[in-house]
Amino acid sequence: VVNSIKINDENGNHLKDVMLARGVLPLLVDFLRTRFSEKDPNSEEYTQALTSPSLPFVLQILSGLAHGHKPSQKYIHDNEGISYLHVLEQVKVSTAKKVGILAENALDVFSGTEFEKAVQDIRDATRRDKQTKMMKYREGLLKNIGFREETGTLGKITTERSPLGIDLDLDEERGFTCKVCHEGYTYLPQEILGIYTFTKKVNLEQFSAVSSTMLGSGSWIEAGYATVTHFHIIHLQCHREATKTERNNKVPKEEWEGATLRNAQTRCNNLFPIWGPQITEDSYNSAV
Repeated sequence: VVNSIKINDENGNHLKDVMLARGVLPLLVDFLRTRFSEKDPNSEEYTQALTSPSLPFVLQILSGLAHGHKPSQKYIHDNEGISYLHVLEQVKVSTAKKVGILAENALDVFSGTEFEKAVQDIRDATRRDKQTKMMKYREGLLKNIGFREETGTLGKITTERSPLGIDLDLDEERGFTCKVCHEGYTYLPQEILGIYTFTKKVNLEQFSAVSSTMLGSGSWIEAGYATVTHFHIIHLQCHREATKTERNNKVPKEEWEGATLRNAQTRCNNLFPIWGPQITEDSYNSAV
């Protein structure tokens, strides 16, 4: 009901005023507070809260009440509701279906309002924190294989140890480079680079100028695949090593959960290989 109320509808806003005054909205915010405030995201209690049948409905009602209604928006803001919604918008689809999307939709309600900056600030803070963690993870991965990145020089990698006891200083790569080791086809010509992509199956009919009714009886439309990318590049071997490490962590990650972190928080489910100058056709075909 509340989601169908139009903005500036006098009767609709009156209904929202009543629901705020009679404690409906406070009850929804309290529902989120008691289940997701200061809880360990890896605890069984937290996981059970995410899969609660009530949670999707709570998020939808909360979103509907806040849409175009400043008193409800102010109440959510003043009672830390934005922080609870932000925690939930980061939930992976594999963990709790629709919860992340519903929480994100609820936060989007604040766009164009005086509380928009509060939403953007908390998202920016989380993004910076994740970037810091990603860089620390990358440094650890480089250290494990005997490399380090020179301070203040993005892309310049030197060895920490050498069998001859000599530090080898490697010049910065030119062209495509791996996000993890920052090497490319100049120094690792046999290591295939790949682009993180997100690919899904689609019906080619939507891209055809000829409708299915014009194709005659017994005709069919072949399915195809749509692929998008933010063009973040990684060695296929670095991706495999990172996946192996993440699966052995105290809090294991699935392959594409970790890849999403390396892909600048962008969803991905595939790697498209780049054919390097010294990559053989057989090697490339195998990578494809």
